Amino acid sequence: MAHSKEPCACGGPKDYSAKACRKCAVWAKALLGRTGAAHPAWKGGQRVDEDGYIKTYAPDHPFPRRGGYVFEHVRLMELHLGRRLEKNETVHHKDHDRQHNELSNFELKERGEHSRHHRALDAHTYRRDARGRYIGGEVPHAS
Repeated sequence: MAHSKEPCACGGPKDYSAKACRKCAVWAKALLGRTGAAHPAWKGGQRVDEDGYIKTYAPDHPFPRRGGYVFEHVRLMELHLGRRLEKNETVHHKDHDRQHNELSNFELKERGEHSRHHRALDAHTYRRDARGRYIGGEVPHAS
């Protein structure tokens, strides 16, 4: 049997040996409109981002990030306060563990104060000249 590269009945492109395009395939129609917990690939609505923070699926949040996810520590603090965070507020993890999301581990700080706190903790890793000016690179760690 010779296979042809004819378009699907809907006019869309189909693979070389496929009977229909991906949009018209039977398996695709079974998943159409199924999102969240109704989708078979649902993994509970939590994921860890590249910086180590837990994100929770919350499409109802007024400011969800890409894909409807919100940082879990931000959402928990907002629920605790009963309001959204102000633009100058940030949630600080007291123990510096980005995945330890309990209210007892949170501290609400202003952004500038939070930045100063972390800069002070990391100051020993910055290379400086005799006048104390930052010159780039990290201090080599003694082994």
